[in-house]
Amino acid sequence: MLSLKPLKDTILSQTPDASWATYEAVLEALGKVTVHLEPDLLDVKNSTRFVFAEDWDLQRHTRSMVDLFRSWHNDKVPSLTAICIFAVDHFGLNDEVMKNCVLVASILAEVENRVPYHNNMHYRNVTFQLINVIVHHNKIYEGSDDALTKKQIAILLMAACVHDLGHDGRGNTDGEGVHHPSRVEKISFELARPYLCEAGCGNEGDLSDIQTLLLCTDASPLMDPDNPVSQMKTAYHYHFIDGKEPQLKDDLAVLKDRRDLTLMGLLLHEADIATSAGLHYNVTKFETQLYRDEVGPDKARPTHVIEFLDRICQKQMLSEAGKKLYARNLEAIYFRTKEAIEEGDLPYKRPENSDFLNNVNS
Repeated sequence: MLSLKPLKDTILSQTPDASWATYEAVLEALGKVTVHLEPDLLDVKNSTRFVFAEDWDLQRHTRSMVDLFRSWHNDKVPSLTAICIFAVDHFGLNDEVMKNCVLVASILAEVENRVPYHNNMHYRNVTFQLINVIVHHNKIYEGSDDALTKKQIAILLMAACVHDLGHDGRGNTDGEGVHHPSRVEKISFELARPYLCEAGCGNEGDLSDIQTLLLCTDASPLMDPDNPVSQMKTAYHYHFIDGKEPQLKDDLAVLKDRRDLTLMGLLLHEADIATSAGLHYNVTKFETQLYRDEVGPDKARPTHVIEFLDRICQKQMLSEAGKKLYARNLEAIYFRTKEAIEEGDLPYKRPENSDFLNNVNS
């Protein structure tokens, strides 16, 4: 029987930042993960094998992903730790330090967060989508220098687990309209840093890479060419598409010389938006209402989806894996949303009554 006892001392050796969680809350998360680990692992193994299928088909794959996420909302959801153990085993991440760091990050992401959107389910969705993206990326780039190494996969998994750790439901603009660059992302990194260091990820290069990856998920201010997502995509164009030298600023200047880290940042970003933008219109409606519940009292409408697809997703996926997995779905969602706007831009149903959770076609 798999045991998490070796990780217990690591987790409990640290005192969590009071703005995030209590020591008891972290202990409770570890306890829940431990108690349910064996059945969760069996559940993950049985329900996610479609990700690794050789006879891949987009429609079947998307339907399986939607059904899986619906089951996580309606039935029992496995812990992120179980999901990560499954990924670690599949990708052959045998380095004990890196493996332990991934599992510690996954346990941190199980500390309860009750905000409507950037919560524990979001952490699971993003990490699982990242696993999905990595599988297909490495199939596409098998045998090339752009295939992800085991260490790169481990660092990406850590980053996905903690990318919104401790999210308080506020963005990076305060109540006075003042933007604080990457406020949320920097907080998440600092919350996770002492635990990752204690687990053995004390290499400043690795920690710096994780911090950069978290910054690459920040799309604020929206439509600003200098926001981190836009800078990362500019760097991706430079390395992979057009060779046009990027003008990068501050914390992301490193991407000019790091083709590998730029690629990793894009894959994490696309995993971050994939559930909302790359599966099915019903899922997009559901996710959009959760997000609107988090940021304000207004009901979600099709115009909110178009803003998201235009401003954050820029109406496309850039990575080859992202194109393969999500591009056609994103196009269909965009088309259906435009239709809904023409039909009156009516507000969406409450999440609990959503077509997604109730498996209603629309």
